[in-house]
Amino acid sequence: MTLIFIGALILGAFPASADVIKLKTVGNSGKSPAWQWAPYEKLMETVKRNTGGRVELQIYPPGQLVPYVQHLEAVRAGVMDIATVAPGYYNNEFALSNIWNFMYTDLGTDPVRSTRMWNDLYDNYMSMDFEKLDLECVGGSGSPIIAYDLFTIDKPIKRYEDMKGLKLRSNSAAMSAMHKSAGAVPVFMGGGAVPDALSKKMLNGVPMSDHWGLAIPIWEYGKPGYWTVTGSYPQGVSCFAASNRRNTKWTKKVSEADKEVIGAAFRQFVIDEAKAVNVAAADFKKGALANGMILSEWPDSEKKRFAEAWKPLIDEAIAFAKKEGAPAKYMMEAMHQWVKDN
Repeated sequence: MTLIFIGALILGAFPASADVIKLKTVGNSGKSPAWQWAPYEKLMETVKRNTGGRVELQIYPPGQLVPYVQHLEAVRAGVMDIATVAPGYYNNEFALSNIWNFMYTDLGTDPVRSTRMWNDLYDNYMSMDFEKLDLECVGGSGSPIIAYDLFTIDKPIKRYEDMKGLKLRSNSAAMSAMHKSAGAVPVFMGGGAVPDALSKKMLNGVPMSDHWGLAIPIWEYGKPGYWTVTGSYPQGVSCFAASNRRNTKWTKKVSEADKEVIGAAFRQFVIDEAKAVNVAAADFKKGALANGMILSEWPDSEKKRFAEAWKPLIDEAIAFAKKEGAPAKYMMEAMHQWVKDN
């Protein structure tokens, strides 16, 4: 009994260290493209170091936990602790964020500027979208998605009408509207499924941004491949979202101090990613040409015709946002003012 008592005193003097909190999330790209996965590894190291080992990120390649288009549902259900949520995948849940997506294309900002704009305006505007779903955009950070052009594997798209009958990947209501306006068939899927779909001819093409050229070597899936600069597809943001519901790991186990540290790490991550996107986009066309891809650009008249297909969605988004009591008008004014100031 004496030995047991002494042992209890010793154990009491040296309490067991708290369990490490492991937060599961999914990256936008797999481990093969070094330019993309290396920042994820740096992010995991930063979070572990700056929280003193209390919190660790576990980042999985896309599709390993849930399909990309189910991230919102997964983070709300606790399947993932932090999820990359693309507001453009959802018509009405993210009213202000989708206005931001539409306006972003017209404002013509590059990835670094778009990330800075999101950070600066998030608290006053887009945060309302996330709060009503019991979510927060971790660190107030938006991952940049630069405007898309069109890659096809069957034929070059020299004009609007050439898209008729093609099966083209879509990731938003705006993109689907544009495809339908040209007679194409929109196929809704996450970006991670695109390479396999192209190789199996489930898709004839995919709208994508320049930096995808390094993220997935698209010329392997359709040689020679045709890249058409349409300059029209609206794109915006994907946000690292965590659930604020009271029973989630993020709410119950992560301290406020560690949340601040994690938010800072994510903010730096998206800035680093935005810079990498710019570098990758510059390198893409060189690599594409070297591998036999044919690049062309539409005249302004065709670009304008194509862009008209998604303009009505802006009015719908604004109307919905106003119905929800969201200050859509003020947000658009703030966006234009931000561009003038920056």
